[in-house]
Amino acid sequence: MDSGSLELRQDSRYNQDNAFLTSNYSTSTDVFVVNETLQFKMAAGNAGVEAATNIVIREAQTKMLLWVYGVVIALCLSNFRSLRITVCIIVPLMLTSVLGQALMAALGIGVKVATLPVIALGVGIGVDYGIYIYSSLQNYLHSSETLETAYFCALFFLPVLAWLLSPKEKVANA
Repeated sequence: MDSGSLELRQDSRYNQDNAFLTSNYSTSTDVFVVNETLQFKMAAGNAGVEAATNIVIREAQTKMLLWVYGVVIALCLSNFRSLRITVCIIVPLMLTSVLGQALMAALGIGVKVATLPVIALGVGIGVDYGIYIYSSLQNYLHSSETLETAYFCALFFLPVLAWLLSPKEKVANA
């Protein structure tokens, strides 16, 4: 996260607004509190925009994931021309997404603007790595390698290559 990000500065207006809402209403900005004796209007400013954005994200999340998985399934089917291969790539990806969201829910982290990129990144990396593993495995098997050797090579060479090509100061600081 950028060191200048609002979430990292305790004295930022963002954190002050969130602290006020949490301490006075015992809820976060993604929950709309209604009291029957009072008439509430949607909040303005940062808190209102954030609450409205979180409502839209919550409503669009399932539709978005279905579209993403649908496109990935269509591309895998058109590229590999095998339902079994597509299932082997998609099932772990879906399982990871569900487990990631379950972990976020268990930790009390809602799907918000700040956390949505985490889900998208997980889907993107999962698809890329799943397709890479299958494609590498297929190439090694076509070159007459045993299944054990092909699987080892497919899983070993990408992480080592990524480490060798990455700037070492970034790896050391990670």
